[in-house]
Formats: sequence, C-alpha cells, structure tokens
Amino acid sequence: MRPLVVSFRSEPLFIWHVLGRLRTLQEATVRVNKIISFSLVIISIAVLFAGAVTVPAAAQSDTMQFRYNAQRIGDYSPVAGKNAWSGNTWSFTTRGYVFSSPAVANGVVYVGSEDNNVYALDATTGAKLWTYTTGSSVYSSPAVANGVVYVGSYDHNVYALDATTGAKLWTYTTGSSVGGAPTVANGVVPEGSYDQNVYATGSAVFSSPAVANGVVYVGSYDHNVYALNAITGAKLWSFTTGSSVHSSPAVANGVVYVGSDDGNVYALNATTGAKLWTYTTRLYVGGAPAVANGVVYVGSDDGTVYALNAITGAKLWSFTTGGYVGASPAVINGVVYVGSWDNNVYALDATTGAKLWSFTTGGYVDSSPAFVNGVVYVGSLDHNVYALSAITGAELCYYTTGNAVVSSPAVVNGTVYVGSDKIYAIGNPPTLTLASSPAAVSWGNGRIDIVARGGDGALWHKYYQNGWSGWESLGGIIYPGTGPAVSSWAAGRLDIFVVGTDHALWHKYWQNGWSGWESLGGILTSSPAAASPASGKIDVFVRGTDSGLWQLEYNNNGWGSWTSLGGILYPGTGPAASSWGSGRLDVFVVGTDHGLWHQGYNGAWSGWESLGGILTSSPAAASSTSGKIDVFVRGTDAGLWQVEYSNNGWLSWTSLGGIIYPGTGPAVSSWGSGRLDVFVGGTDLALWHKYWQNGWSGWESLGG
Repeated sequence: MRPLVVSFRSEPLFIWHVLGRLRTLQEATVRVNKIISFSLVIISIAVLFAGAVTVPAAAQSDTMQFRYNAQRIGDYSPVAGKNAWSGNTWSFTTRGYVFSSPAVANGVVYVGSEDNNVYALDATTGAKLWTYTTGSSVYSSPAVANGVVYVGSYDHNVYALDATTGAKLWTYTTGSSVGGAPTVANGVVPEGSYDQNVYATGSAVFSSPAVANGVVYVGSYDHNVYALNAITGAKLWSFTTGSSVHSSPAVANGVVYVGSDDGNVYALNATTGAKLWTYTTRLYVGGAPAVANGVVYVGSDDGTVYALNAITGAKLWSFTTGGYVGASPAVINGVVYVGSWDNNVYALDATTGAKLWSFTTGGYVDSSPAFVNGVVYVGSLDHNVYALSAITGAELCYYTTGNAVVSSPAVVNGTVYVGSDKIYAIGNPPTLTLASSPAAVSWGNGRIDIVARGGDGALWHKYYQNGWSGWESLGGIIYPGTGPAVSSWAAGRLDIFVVGTDHALWHKYWQNGWSGWESLGGILTSSPAAASPASGKIDVFVRGTDSGLWQLEYNNNGWGSWTSLGGILYPGTGPAASSWGSGRLDVFVVGTDHGLWHQGYNGAWSGWESLGGILTSSPAAASSTSGKIDVFVRGTDAGLWQVEYSNNGWLSWTSLGGIIYPGTGPAVSSWGSGRLDVFVGGTDLALWHKYWQNGWSGWESLGG
C-alpha cells in the first residue's frame, strides 16, 4: 500500500463529491443542488454508433468514449495493442488540474483542463498539436468521431472542433455551465446543461450521454432522464425520477439503465421511456451501470455493489464495501472490478458476488477501472495509477503522478493515458522483478530448474547445479497474472507451459537446446500445472472457462484431447500436480470454500476429497519418494504452510513462516528421497528459497 498523501487542493470535483454525499444525508437537496450548480459540471463522454464497431488490436481508432462503449464495461483490449506500459512515457503540463478523462483517436490525445483549454497532443511524444481556448474550465471529457472533437465547457457552451486543426466548427450555448461530455452518433451531438432540458435542463447535467439507434439518452439534475432525436434534438420522451440524475445511462438490448440520487436504479424502455422496473438501494446511485451477460452491475453510495437481473430487476447478489461506491464497474471475463472510498479496488465473481481479491491503495478510489489483456488499471487519490493482475490482484506496477487521480485511465496502443496535475502518458513505470508465482522441477540429483514470468511479461529461467546460475530470458509473452508450469520426464529434459495472450496453452522444451513455442489450444483461466508420471509422458492441468479442472495428456504418440475432470476451482487460482511413480498422478486445487481439495489417479480417477485449510494462493506439490506427497500453500497469515501425505494418510497443517508476496504462491521440487526445495516471491519482489534435508534450512534470497 502506498501512503496517503494529503495535498489535494480545493478542486471542484472533490468538493462536489463531499457536498454531494452530505446533501443526501440531509433533506436539503434542492438548496445544495443550486449551490453546486454554480460551481461545477462534470460529464464524461459516450460515443456509440448504431452498428457494432470492431477495432483490431493495435489499430488506430477514429472514435473513443468514456468507459469505451455504451454498456460501460471498461474493456479497452480492442485498442490497447501491445502490453500496456511498454511504450513511451511523457507528461504535458497545463495551467490547471486535469479532471477530464483523455480520448485517444488516430494517434492524438484529446483532453480538457481546468485552465479553460482543450488540448490535442501527439499520443507518442506528447507534443502539442493545437489548443482551443473556451471561456472557462473544461471538466468535460472529449468525444471524437468523424474528424470532430466534441467537448463541453464551464462557459455554458458545447464546442465542435476540427480534430486536425482545432478550428471551431460551431458552438451551442446552453442556459448554464456545461461540464457534460457530448455523445456523438449518426452525425448528431447531444450535450448537457443547467437549463430546462438536456439541451436546456433545470439543473446541471453530470450524466454522460449514451447514443444508440439515432437516440440520445441522458440524465439531468432536474430529476429527468431524456431521450432526444439524435438528428434534430427533439424530445422523444422524458422520465422523471425522485431526485437528481448524475448517473450516466447504459443502453443494452433496447433498455436504458440509469441511477438516481433518489437511491433507485431504473430500467426504461428505450423506445417509449416506460418504466420496466426499479430497484431501491439505501443511498443515491451516481455511478454508471455496466451491463454484461444479462446482468446490470452498479454501485451505490450506501457502499454496496449490486448485481441485478437486467430483465426483471431482481437482485442477484450484493457486496458491501467500507465506503461510497461512486466509480463505475468494469465487467470482463466473469469478474467485476470496482473501486470504493474505503481505499480498495475489488474483484468480485460476476455470478456470485464473492470477493476474489482486493487491493488497498493509500486513498479513495473514485477512478473507474480500465481492463486490458488481464491487467486492471485504476487511479487513486493517493496520486498513483496502479496496474493490477486481473486474476490475483497482485500489484504489477504503479506510477506516481503529482496529485490525486480522479480521471479514469484510457489504454491505447501500449500506453495508459490519464489526467491529474498534468496529462500523463505512462509507458515505462517500475515493474515487478518477479511477476508471477515461480515453478520448479528437478531432473536429477543436485539439479533444480526454476521458471517465472518477469516484469517484462516474458518467461525467465535459472537453475541450480553446484551453484545458482543467473536469470536468462526465454522470450514469449505470458498472459498477465498467470505463471508458468514446468515438468521433466528424464535427465536433460524440461517441458515448460504458459498461458499466452490468446488465453491458450503454449509449450516449449529443452533437450540439448531450446525448442520454439507451440500452441496446444484451449482457453485457460488459470496458470497451468504439469507432472510426468513416466518417461515420454506429460499431464497438464488447467482451470477452464467453466471453472472446472481440465487435463491434456502427452505420450510418445503426441498430444491427446482436452478432458474435463470436473470440480469448481476458486477464481484466480490454478491447480498443482505431482507424481510419485509410473501411472500415478495427484492433483490439488483450491475449492470455492478456500480449502485444499485433492483427487488422485492410479488406473482411474478417484473422487474429490477435502484436505481443509484456508488458502490464499494456488497450491504447489511434489513427491520426494514413492507413497509420499508434500503440498505447500500461502495461508491467511501470508506465510508458507505445508500438509504432508505418507502411506499412513494425511498429517496436520504445519507453518513454515515467511511472508509471501500477495497474489503469488509457492513452488516446490525434489531431487531425491527426503529432499525438498521450496521457492516463493518475497515482499521485496525477489525469489526466496528454503529446503528440507533432515530439517528445514533458513530462508535465502536468490534475487530477481
């Protein structure tokens, strides 16, 4: 956790959050709203065309919006390109704070500033291409479509600017300040204001409009949700809620989903505005809902994240945090990622609401997470932008800005763009030396080989033989948040398995030299595990998309087909495998109860048995002799724990101490009877080792 640095000036957004929360605790909403309406308007952008837009990875997009699409799921993978934070780093100083969330299109970053300007910056170098000066602060996030930049200003205007030159194409003057983020679709620009409609509403429009099928949907502080003809601006319908609407609507499958300060989430018919259902929370709902797979995910200032049936509004589950939830969730691959004012970022199982992991920052988290290829990017009021493993929550790296980060990151072509005291393009922040759990194997007496994912995403290898070698890179790009597996069927033979960026299983081996990479297919949701029960034989185990255990077998005739072994593995964890002799396999997983579960193969698979414990990592297993297995895990105290099997049965859990880095687990190997070598990632991000030979050694650092 980074320390909380309290140096937040009296930025309007922060004041708005504080006053906004206070006003709900008192019945003085109207008075406070009037006060606030003369101090700030902030809107993010939504740009949605009637048809689906598919953007190839690493392609230049000519459109961009807040949270990437109108479903607000926050997945930037289609435009992220190469691994984020592998590109250039620059910052650009404006004369004011940058609340605006950047929009990146055609190699240009467009963003507003408190200094009254809209900026166009070269996305690679940060060089200023042009500026356009409005009459007041620009809190709005720009929208870019068809060569035009649309942005609102505190001077009451919505501007349309030529994206190449910055020349003003037109302005529209509303009845009051515009902090709204315009949305563009089918050639029509909506905007937010303070007068009587969306184009003239009675109060501020904090809501980010959404546009679908030629209709603009937006909320207003006058309590209304509006549907406007995207071509003419004519009102098609309006729906009145019980209080101000600064939630940004989400549009999916002909339904508009939106929150209100009356504490309700509304589902409205997108064509008629008829109310389909409401769901009541305990405090106001200011964040944008996210809609995925028939479920509406939304936070409330009652501190709770809700999952609602998109058709009926029935609550499927809720999860309570320790603070306001004003950020919008990101929903990807069956996981909900969301921040809270309790300083935490949470990953929740999208089906059950169970907490998969949490990561504690040093300040409130009001930034909405962005997801790219297995990494979650999010800002905090502690001044940092974090990159977290989407699978484990482990901190992959962070970047410290000069002030609080309320702006939501956008990730395009290998770079993270975000606002704070400056406009930042983050390409090369610090990275972990050891960026995954290690894997270890021995092919003979006195030999150990270790592999791990490095901070550059590649596979790294070191070995012990009469002393430790240095680290060598074996290349490849391992999917973030996962680590490798390694097995050996004979002296001088190593087989390594990783999860590729396509979520498939990839393999390379050593036999008098390294082979190239080969794809073995599958869609993996965990790190793999591998064991060899006989010469020329390998069994690989993974967690599949159904959360169950899957097996892939190799013998001298080649690779077989994937086979399901059932079970339900806890999200974010993978299996462990060991073999004590020909034809024998033992597999271990973390169950949904956080306990260790086991099944064995000896001619046929046994059923599952529980071995208890409360695990906070994937397990590791090795056999030092026939009829003997040792399993190692990270416990709730962050220390190393062991459970041992001999022919007499399973023994009790034993603590081996140490502190294992969050999000990683141990590795273990054995080179002979009575010998065990255990490896973990330490809190210094280096590799640590201890061994058993008639007693446990102390810990030694092997560096990184």
